[in-house]
Amino acid sequence: MRNIENISVFVTNVLTTSDVDKLSASLNAICGIGAWSFDLEDKDCVLRIESTLPATDAAIAEIRKHGYNCSEMEELAFPITLPQAPTANTFCNSQTD
Repeated sequence: MRNIENISVFVTNVLTTSDVDKLSASLNAICGIGAWSFDLEDKDCVLRIESTLPATDAAIAEIRKHGYNCSEMEELAFPITLPQAPTANTFCNSQTD
């Protein structure tokens, strides 16, 4: 199970599935990204990234490197941090008498 902690949303000018295909390898190579998707039907051609580490700067740089525009959505000018899921150790009491 993925431990997604950040969701970032970007406005782009990525318009077609062909454009997405050009960016796919670069987005997949960014450390920490668990999933990403473009909404090509949205007027802002939205890119949504779920990541275990903040990936905003790396994603913007990669997309711009390929000649596309990319900026964080103004309404979400910061990554959304999700609460951390408890681990098995959370419930262990290691205190000894």
